[in-house]
Amino acid sequence: MEGMVAEGSFRPSPAFWQDRRVLITGHTGFKGSWLSLWLARLGANVIGISLQEAVSTPNLFDLAGMSELSSDIRCDLRDAQMLSRHVRDVKPDLVFHLAAQPLVRRSYRQPAETFSSNVQGTANILEAVRDLEYVTGVIAVTSDKCYLNDNMGRQFYETDPLGGHDPYSASKAAAEMIIAGYRSLDNSPPIISVRAGNIVGGGDWGEDRLIPDIVRALAERQSVVLRNPTFIRPWQHLLDCLSGYLAVAEVHFSKTSAQGVGYDGVYNFGPSSDFTLTVGEITDRFIDAWGEGSWRDGSINGANSEAEALTLGLNPTKAMTELNWRPQWQINQAIDCTARWYREQASGTNARVLCERQIAAWTG
Repeated sequence: MEGMVAEGSFRPSPAFWQDRRVLITGHTGFKGSWLSLWLARLGANVIGISLQEAVSTPNLFDLAGMSELSSDIRCDLRDAQMLSRHVRDVKPDLVFHLAAQPLVRRSYRQPAETFSSNVQGTANILEAVRDLEYVTGVIAVTSDKCYLNDNMGRQFYETDPLGGHDPYSASKAAAEMIIAGYRSLDNSPPIISVRAGNIVGGGDWGEDRLIPDIVRALAERQSVVLRNPTFIRPWQHLLDCLSGYLAVAEVHFSKTSAQGVGYDGVYNFGPSSDFTLTVGEITDRFIDAWGEGSWRDGSINGANSEAEALTLGLNPTKAMTELNWRPQWQINQAIDCTARWYREQASGTNARVLCERQIAAWTG
């Protein structure tokens, strides 16, 4: 099913990215590794800043040999002075800020660390680029969980209220407020925040994430245990999400852009409403793509002791209208590509080769 893409929608332009110096915070993470590889393929000069510790074992950054394709700087974003020195040394044209503590359940165990990483880390990178005339823009990645969720099942618009009922969600809402505060400063570069939902794709081995949990269980021929099989999320393939980030840069941080240099704003990147499925439905589809397996309900009396939102949804109309962006891969195609990635990687195919094949298929 690879190679089936929507006609007439955004495709990244190598001419825009060629030799552009792009700084990615969190480049060793799941999203960061894929984004680094895609940008390197487009001709960008990629510089990454991440924590010293590996995000997981195994991890895509190491398996794909990403240190060969990007400058690899290790620095805690909470160290403001060290971060500022690194940013001034590398002189980036564009910044993608992805670094974060990304897990809801961990935020219950480590709330202070979650706030310091997601809030103070965001403030520090925005402070580090302030007054730097060569930085044309910042794309700051937050989350669909930054919205004040009443669990009524509606899709959120960019103008909806922010808030959070758990430390992770609250930290993302707070990060958005930090971003808004820096936007108001005359000496800050343009900052656009991007909010996406749940993603699927090969190469994620993080803890407490659905696809890695499914893959680990199926690889060991065990039943998948689902904490919240009835919870609803907006699912999309990783490449659809990342293409939105690239579209933001190309549309708004080019001298010939329609909006013009300096546009500040917010974008949701999510699937159409028919791609919003329950955790159980996604697991069923993945098991079908895998070829065997089963799952069981692991919730406690049908509930989760660490409260997560029952339903999440994003309205991506603004991105579709202003960026000519839309998801390319339907959910079955996204699941098939993801299951195939893990199967082939476990059979010995190089992780970078697998990623490059799927980027090429997405691009069409």
